[in-house]
Amino acid sequence: MYRWHPGYLAWLLNRVTGLAVTLYLGVHIWVIHHLSQGRQGFDRVMHFIQSPVTMVFELLLIGAVLYHGINGVRIMLVEFAGVSRHQKVIFVGVLAFTGILFLSAVVAAIPHLVSH
Repeated sequence: MYRWHPGYLAWLLNRVTGLAVTLYLGVHIWVIHHLSQGRQGFDRVMHFIQSPVTMVFELLLIGAVLYHGINGVRIMLVEFAGVSRHQKVIFVGVLAFTGILFLSAVVAAIPHLVSH
């Protein structure tokens, strides 16, 4: 049976968050495309984007971008600074720092979610 060690979990989360950011890029291009369809098309898309469900997905995107970027710093430290023996501690730090920043984003977004 395969064990879920921190290195594997960091690798898996990096791939999942990378895919999420890539999928967002496609959605972003779709939204920008609607700019060229005039005011009605754009207003329709903006109405959809400003829904509470979409705002929750945007918060998840913020979490994905935060983890992906901060974990990228961890990867550089492990690869280029030779700190691989401290990889577990650094990974916990990555999760903690990501969590703190993500919770800050959630707290900032609560008024917008409640107002809708």
